[in-house]
Amino acid sequence: MITIKEIKKLDDKVINKTIEIFDNEIHDSILSKLNYNLKYEYLKKFILENNIYFYVCLFEDQIVGSALLGNTPNDYFTKFSNLKYKIILNLIFSFKFITLLNISLAFLQIDIFHLKRENKIIINNNLNLTLVAIDKNFQSKGIGKLFLEKILIDFKKKDMNLITLEADNLRSISFYKDKLDFKIIGKKIRLFKNQTILIKNF
Repeated sequence: MITIKEIKKLDDKVINKTIEIFDNEIHDSILSKLNYNLKYEYLKKFILENNIYFYVCLFEDQIVGSALLGNTPNDYFTKFSNLKYKIILNLIFSFKFITLLNISLAFLQIDIFHLKRENKIIINNNLNLTLVAIDKNFQSKGIGKLFLEKILIDFKKKDMNLITLEADNLRSISFYKDKLDFKIIGKKIRLFKNQTILIKNF
């Protein structure tokens, strides 16, 4: 049986399992480049702060997937301002200079400067899915589709009806387009692999 729930209380087991899933399944994310303590602090923010959200997908009470969302992409910068120096130093000391450059591109919105104005407005003012992953042992079973559909139902109840996300590989892009009816509206500039921006009205 699949259960989807938003995490609103600190739980070390949930955070540790989510770190494990993200480390195994999302190798190119900013989160994957950080040390364990910063990953923990980062995920803790999604539990304790308003306007950012931490969801898990459970199969028979076992966490098999996690997702992180924000009311808008800007929420990620405002909510994590007190961690920014720790994140920057961690990335410098671990020689993750490309990741630092990509954070700068996003913070300064250089990554979307080439997009049409209406698409920039959509991206900057709507719900954004920043990270989602399903444990590899539970992929290709329809769980990821069900997970995201139930999350969207939650946000529809909050009077939100448009979501954006970014994907950087053909498999993910096909999943969002073919299984969940997302549409491509452009690309975000990243070194060295641009991200495809997708949107969905729900």
